[in-house]
Amino acid sequence: MTTTLSIVIDRGDNQMATSFLVWAKYRSFPMTDGDGVFVGEIEIAASETSVTTTWDTPNGSANWKFIVAPKHQEQVGVFGQLESA
Repeated sequence: MTTTLSIVIDRGDNQMATSFLVWAKYRSFPMTDGDGVFVGEIEIAASETSVTTTWDTPNGSANWKFIVAPKHQEQVGVFGQLESA
């Protein structure tokens, strides 16, 4: 059985990210990139302040936690945790 989660990422004030790298881990936050499952690189338009995407969990559970890093061109910023709703 597949569980689909919605992921909402807000771009911070004065942030120039053109995309976000998202990682997920079952039951605990990933510690860094490569820890857990790579969800994907989520693009965001210059005019948008947030972006929403969906992700099908690999084990059918909704108990996943996420980290996200802003990316501008080839520069990757500091990872932050995404809280689940």
